[in-house]
Amino acid sequence: GRKRRSARKPIAVDIETPEKGSDESALATQQDATYQILRVNVAYSPDEGVTVPWTPEYAAILADLFAIPAARYFWFKGYDEPRLIAAKVLPDTPESRTMNLDLMWAAKALQSNLPQGLGFWAPLYVNGPAWKHLADSAPVQYAAIDACRTRRVGDGILADLAAEGRADVFWRHQHHFHLTTLQPATDVGLYIDHAKLAEFKTKLDGAAAERLAIIHAAIPE
Repeated sequence: GRKRRSARKPIAVDIETPEKGSDESALATQQDATYQILRVNVAYSPDEGVTVPWTPEYAAILADLFAIPAARYFWFKGYDEPRLIAAKVLPDTPESRTMNLDLMWAAKALQSNLPQGLGFWAPLYVNGPAWKHLADSAPVQYAAIDACRTRRVGDGILADLAAEGRADVFWRHQHHFHLTTLQPATDVGLYIDHAKLAEFKTKLDGAAAERLAIIHAAIPE
């Protein structure tokens, strides 16, 4: 069913790429040109994270890990999930995708007006040091910590939603809606006439400039 949840403990999953920085909230509008993966980070425990380089040997182990029917915590699933599926380590089946949870959207369900970055949410649930600043100076340590932070923060957010009686906001209106409506639409895609789009944008820019001139004429500097 739409609320199917595994009895196994969840696994936090995170990837590092050449374009990915320390702020996940910036990924929503980022137009990166490659699906290259540098590292994959996982955490079965909220107190211990593991990171491995992207090599064929580790990819095979990760594929075995992701074949286990357990919930997977992502922070901005829209970035990590398609790359892991394209790399053929994450199963591309409806049953598997049902287990891929986007905790960033669960956070927005809990407090919609707060920032989306994991680094912002971590102090609310983690009694531990900051780590996002290590992305450049200590990338391996940073990557390992990122996974366990995702696990602990995810546990806390889902628990708080349940305690407030608002868990269905995430499970139905975000997770299930994404699976049944948004993701299929993304998979199908939308054809765009780029020439017509540029023409339309020019038309809108002209109309906006005309109205802005009217406003400037009516309102002194």
